Amino acid sequence: MNATTAQNVVTYPVIVSATNPEMKLLPGMTASISFEVDKRNDVIKVPNSALRFFPNPKQVRKEDRSLVEGTAEATDEEGKAVQSERSLSAGERSELRSKRNQRHVWIVEEGLLRAVSIETGLSDSQFTEMLRGDLQPGDKLVIGIQLPGVSGGR
Repeated sequence: MNATTAQNVVTYPVIVSATNPEMKLLPGMTASISFEVDKRNDVIKVPNSALRFFPNPKQVRKEDRSLVEGTAEATDEEGKAVQSERSLSAGERSELRSKRNQRHVWIVEEGLLRAVSIETGLSDSQFTEMLRGDLQPGDKLVIGIQLPGVSGGR
């Protein structure tokens, strides 16, 4: 049972036990399945596009500009931290992972963008769980900027 690659897609054979009282699954058939590795109910979901949004510093209120200026340096430092993670103690690794879950989303306040700190949890392809944060019901998160004269888009 080895993995196979076809057109840059890696397929892993697995053995799954499933109830089949109606005999709809027969030997030799293939099936597409999804594995639910974790689940949370009654959570606040943040669109992943809001987590990916990165504003122009000119659109951000003065108090939050340091979050968007000098990001190349921050990214380089994060890369160094990941490289040296193996040499850290268990407590230090836990703290580093916790920092990675600290994110910012943006809301419009008085015509400028304001950063809101949140701590993230589980994520899928569309939404990420917010564990803690200063978001309030009704806050509208920025997921992109529409340029003047450009219609449509996201």
